[in-house]
Amino acid sequence: MARGAERFETNQAGVRSMGKFDGDLRRRDGADEREVVLETHQRREDVALGIIARAAPSLAILVFGGNHDFRDNVASWNREHPEQTFAFVEITPRSFLEAYWKWKRGVPR
Repeated sequence: MARGAERFETNQAGVRSMGKFDGDLRRRDGADEREVVLETHQRREDVALGIIARAAPSLAILVFGGNHDFRDNVASWNREHPEQTFAFVEITPRSFLEAYWKWKRGVPR
């Protein structure tokens, strides 16, 4: 079984892939912190999929924070690599969803 971004290898590959982008985007007019975070998440998610594909396990479990969304990464990967596709199942704890929706509505914790 392959492991996700909690592995040093995945994290370092993701960080390396962001280096030039992060500096360029921060210097670009109109780039905000959210845009930088979303793009760096996209890159880390792509790196994680690449590492899993190279390891070729029959099952891989990734644990990422609530801001990550692999749906578009998996769809893109599957289009670009039809010989090595991923099936995707997302599990979100109820407690996370409850806390998230309270936060979105501005309800104090």
